[in-house]
Amino acid sequence: MPVIDEITADANTRIVLWHIIEDEVFFKSGLQLDHSELNQLQVIKSELKRKQWLASRFLIRMIIDSPGFIRLNKLPSGQPVLSDLDHHVSISHCGYYAAVIISRTSRVGIDIEVQADRILAIQHKFIGEQEYQWAGDLHNRLRSLIIWSAKESIFKWYALGQVDFRKHIMIYPFESEEQGSIHALFSNGQVERSLKLNYRCYHDLVLTWLID
Repeated sequence: MPVIDEITADANTRIVLWHIIEDEVFFKSGLQLDHSELNQLQVIKSELKRKQWLASRFLIRMIIDSPGFIRLNKLPSGQPVLSDLDHHVSISHCGYYAAVIISRTSRVGIDIEVQADRILAIQHKFIGEQEYQWAGDLHNRLRSLIIWSAKESIFKWYALGQVDFRKHIMIYPFESEEQGSIHALFSNGQVERSLKLNYRCYHDLVLTWLID
């Protein structure tokens, strides 16, 4: 079973990070999909995207560990919701990786990113002026990727869209290590909140998450 990591973030929150190497049959055999979900799956043309779709639902069932049907819907903003359960969920997938975080008590956000040099070409789109002052080496791919991933996790936690990554989210200085925590400020004119995120770095992957 290609579980890369299982994290008990707190007494009410679990995370699973998965390497997708199985075929679709493997995931379907562990799921209960209703007619609506089967229709959703059928219209996804990309084999990889179908596997991502299936893997995320497989991980939800793995974390909740329930034999019953688990209904996953999406709000107009795109936020996933477990309609029949009083749980908060966030999902991320990138290439052949998928991650899910579920909390019984707190809003959550999660993101995974595969390390690639292209992040350096777009960092002007998500790193703000104040962040440039401390970020220093603009060729530090890992640090830029952690910043990007952290902002994606905050975006998913907020869940209402219309977020300018440069203007509305500020990441405070941190040292990029194998794992650690990050402090951030989210302020979009309607909500202002100080946040703490956690991150872990793997061989070619960065995982960030937020519980608040």
